[in-house]
Amino acid sequence: MQLAPALPSGTGDQLDLVRRVDVRADLAGISVPTLVVITTADPLISPALQRH
Repeated sequence: MQLAPALPSGTGDQLDLVRRVDVRADLAGISVPTLVVITTADPLISPALQRH
C-alpha cells in the first residue's frame, strides 16, 4: 500500500468521523437517482474498499 508523502491537514479528523458514523441503514431510504463516484488514486482508500 502506498500513502501520500504528506497527509492533508484534517485527515485525522476525517478518519475519526469515518470510524464513528455508519450510514448504511440510511442508504435504502435514498429514492432519487444517485451517482456514486470512486477515486482511482486515493492514497487512503483503495478502489476495492470504496466499492464495498
